[in-house]
Amino acid sequence: MVIKRTCSFCAGEIEPGTGMMFVKKDGVVFFFCSTACRRDLLEMGRVGHRFKWTRAYKTKKGLEKSRPAVEEKAAVPATKSPKAPKAAA
Repeated sequence: MVIKRTCSFCAGEIEPGTGMMFVKKDGVVFFFCSTACRRDLLEMGRVGHRFKWTRAYKTKKGLEKSRPAVEEKAAVPATKSPKAPKAAA
């Protein structure tokens, strides 16, 4: 199964076979969709949700839904499990 990853800076989707993976010495893994995202996060120390062109900004401000997979899960009504009666002690 093909895994779609999200960019660590802008939260955009990365198609399989594209993008970059950066692994720090302590084992933290970052995925980037472009050189601009990599440079902004690693070299300039910027935060993705503060820039209007990123998907993270649009999601935080409510301008865009977070992900389609989340919408499908939210569409399924949650069923409440029946509570078992408490036993008298």
